[in-house]
Amino acid sequence: MTRSVLHCYFLLSLLSVAVVGCRSSAEVEKEYDTLPKLIEHTPPIYPEKFLLATQEAKVFLNIRIDENGKVVGTSISKSSGDAELDQAALKAVKTWRYLPATKGGKPVPITIRQPIAFTVRAFDTVTFYEIIVSRKELADSLWNLLTEGANFSDLALRFSEASSAKQGGLRETVRYDALSAIVKITLERLSPEQFSQPFERPDGRFMIVKRK
Repeated sequence: MTRSVLHCYFLLSLLSVAVVGCRSSAEVEKEYDTLPKLIEHTPPIYPEKFLLATQEAKVFLNIRIDENGKVVGTSISKSSGDAELDQAALKAVKTWRYLPATKGGKPVPITIRQPIAFTVRAFDTVTFYEIIVSRKELADSLWNLLTEGANFSDLALRFSEASSAKQGGLRETVRYDALSAIVKITLERLSPEQFSQPFERPDGRFMIVKRK
């Protein structure tokens, strides 16, 4: 079976985090009781051109973390080779939070070298929920109801014109390469259980999707 390509997902190589210093990383690490531990992070927002990309990339960042675990400075240690990916990583990292490094039993500031890998994940099928309607006004109304807390499957059952409506909009193990580019891109932008804004399909109907 032919495998389809899902665009790059970022991975944090936490085990390969290194402390930045003039001496070797191992020597510098010995000065600390514990190294920082990532506790809150937001994934980078991918540039449009990479949403269906097939190449892999990795960027190394120098991240300055203060004694409260807040990121207070970032810079590129080694570029991914693409300025847009580098900037996406830098922008995301500025919002991250860590458990701070400790030395002598007290939290201390530190600079680490953090790799962020944008990797290609390939698979054959995808499962998601959908609502498909003919009128944009209805799609917008349904989206408003969803943002107010309405149940996605209930709305799909009542309003969707797709054959999946009787399953509450659920489409299981759909061949990824059979989806249109707009559906692939929209799904790629969503986190699990997140739903999209209405978008127009190639056939002129309007669609809302939700990641499972």
